[in-house]
Order: sequence, then C-alpha cells, then structure tokens
Amino acid sequence: MKRNKNYPKPLTAIENLTYNYPDIWSKIDASDINTSKEFCIKNNIPESLYIIASLAKWRMSKQIFEMDAELCDILMATDKIDDEIPSEIVERLIYDCFYVKLPDKYIHVSTIRNASGEYTGYVIDGFFYQVIGKSIIIVVMFTSGHTQSLGFDLYEGLSLKESIDRHMEVSSDVYKLINFFIQIVLYLCADNADIMENDAQKQIYKPSVKKIKDSYSEMRKWDVGFRYGKAIKRTRQTERKAVPHEGSHARKRTHVRKGHYHHFWRGSKDGKRELILKWISPVVVNADYENVATIRRVSK
Repeated sequence: MKRNKNYPKPLTAIENLTYNYPDIWSKIDASDINTSKEFCIKNNIPESLYIIASLAKWRMSKQIFEMDAELCDILMATDKIDDEIPSEIVERLIYDCFYVKLPDKYIHVSTIRNASGEYTGYVIDGFFYQVIGKSIIIVVMFTSGHTQSLGFDLYEGLSLKESIDRHMEVSSDVYKLINFFIQIVLYLCADNADIMENDAQKQIYKPSVKKIKDSYSEMRKWDVGFRYGKAIKRTRQTERKAVPHEGSHARKRTHVRKGHYHHFWRGSKDGKRELILKWISPVVVNADYENVATIRRVSK
C-alpha cells in the first residue's frame, strides 16, 4: 500500500515485516530479545535482530516523540555529555522503548547533492531507543527504510559518558551522532522538558485493549520543544534586528549562551533517593523580553 511521506516509518516497517512474515508477532515475545534472535536465525535474517526486537517492543505502546528543529539545533550544539551525569538517569524514562522522529532532512549521511540540489545520500528519519537489561540499544531508521544499530552497556559506578566511552571505539562522526541522540534522550528525562501531546493525534488515539492491530490510531505522539523553538526563533529575529550601541559602554548584541543539564539527588542518603535532571535553557543575553521558559515533564 502506498503511503504519504508523513506516514510513520515504524508503522511502515511493521507492515512490511507482517507482509513478509505473517506469523512474526506470534513468534516473538517483546520482553525477551532471545525470541527475536531465534526468529532471525530461523529465517536467515540475523542482521535484522535489533530492528525486529525494537519494533516488537515499540508496537506494544507505539510512542513517538517528534522533535522541533530549533531544539535539535540547541542539543546538537551541546558539545558533550556532562562527565558527572550518572547512568541511572535513563531509569527516569517512562517508556523503555520509543521512537524519536527528527525534523525532515535534518541529518544526512552524505552531503553530496545532485544537479537539482537534492541530497543523494541516506537521510535519517529518526531512531528507536530501547533499554534491554543494562544495555542501551539505538536503531537508526533512514527514510529509505534501511536501518543501522548502535548501542552501549551501562556500567555500575560509571557515569553515562564513561559508559559510552568505555564501550564505543568509533569514528568521530559516529560518536557525534550518538552524543546527539543521547542529548535528546536526556532532554526527555528532564523534569522541565517542553513536551506536549500532539493535538491532532490525540483526537484519534485509541490504544489496543485485547489485540494489537498496528493501526495508525494506536500510535501516541508527543511534540517536543515546539513552544520552546518558537521562542528561540523570536530571539534570533531580535538578534538580527539589534543595532549595536556606540561608545565604550555599548551594550553587547543579543545572543544565546549554550544550554546544559543540571542534576542532583533528592532525599536522604540512608533512605529512598531520586535522581533529578533539569534542562538549563540557553540564556538570552541582552534580549528585550524574558528568557525562554521550559514547560513540563510528560506523565503517564
């Protein structure tokens, strides 16, 4: 069936797998990756293990977080993961498997353009994020339908960055990509993240009760950073229009300082403690209006 370009890639992937292997979802237990492994070995598709395992888990709740382009720019500019953020931070996520939809044509594997000015390389549509035991599995999905698996283990006593550094010996480009993906995941962990349920999808959302149908209405969609992005756009427009003051005491032009994360433990050391993560917005310096405010955390 032909789908429009905005039809979610995860649903398309599920439909294709169901068409090629009609009994696939009855053979796989979403909570046991070994069943996905056995299915892939039996059908001679071992390279598809992680995408199938991710889809099997994702289709249980079908959560999609769609990112605003301005927020992505801010997170991309965050140079590295804070050295001290504990790996336990990922336990704050409500869902242990979800899909992050990136802005259209945001990341290109190739920067080569054809005569029409279009990119000829692979374009990333988004990525699955899944926690399996003490492992983080990231499956990148391209607009072409191709996938690529990345991942790392979480080590007790090590920070999130240290766990990534210990496990991954990759090229600088791949490391930057992983850093960007984890910055997004950290933002979703933050108490004050700008996350709102998509109004249009909310009207038709109908979760499966007895039997999963893999329909569009079973999908739940969240808009991430869209109000925040609008505020950033206003800031940049102000920056472009700003006229520098003359003289030795001239006020500096409006500009934005990079955002970052702040974390702390809440509770007594000998009792129950909770790890809190806060997103510190980029600071708008010398703006004529209030700095950007973050909104709220997603709840079930």
